[in-house]
Amino acid sequence: MGIIRKTLSVSTIGLISFRSKKERLERAERAQREAEESLEREHVARIAAERHAKHPKKKRPKRRERKQQRTSEALAVAVERGRRAGRRARKAAKRAATSEAVTVAVERSRKAGRRARKAAEVAARKSVDEAKATTTSVKEAAAPKVESLATRASDAIEQLSHTSEQP
Repeated sequence: MGIIRKTLSVSTIGLISFRSKKERLERAERAQREAEESLEREHVARIAAERHAKHPKKKRPKRRERKQQRTSEALAVAVERGRRAGRRARKAAKRAATSEAVTVAVERSRKAGRRARKAAEVAARKSVDEAKATTTSVKEAAAPKVESLATRASDAIEQLSHTSEQP
C-alpha cells in the first residue's frame, strides 16, 4: 500500500514524506487508543486496589500486603506507560503536522521556481527575437544611406583627383 509514495520518499531523500496523511493519522489514532486503554486498565486497577483496601481479609496479612504492593507497583507502571504513550501520540501528531507543512512549502517554492524560470525563458526569447528584428530593420534602413554616402565619397575623391591633375 503506497508503494509509489515510499519509492518517491526514498528516491527524493525524504522530500516527499514516507507516510501519507492517512497513515500518520491512523498511527496517531492507534497510539491514542492504546493510551486510553492503558488509562482504563489503570482506572480498573485503582478501583480494585481501593476496594481491596476497604475490605481487607483477616487471614494472611503478609500475603495481602505483598499483593497490594505488587498491585500498586503495577498501577504506577501502567500510569507511566499511559503518560509515555500520550506523549508519543502528541509528538507524532505534531511531527506529522510539521513535516506536512514543510513538504507543502517545499512543493510551493518548487512550483514558483519553475514558473519564474519559464517566465524568464520566455522573456529572454522575446528579447532575442526583438533584438534580431531591430538589427535587421536598422541594417535594412542604413544600407541605402551607406551606399549613397559611399557613392558620394567616391565621387568626391574622383573630383578631387581630377582637379589635382588639371593645373
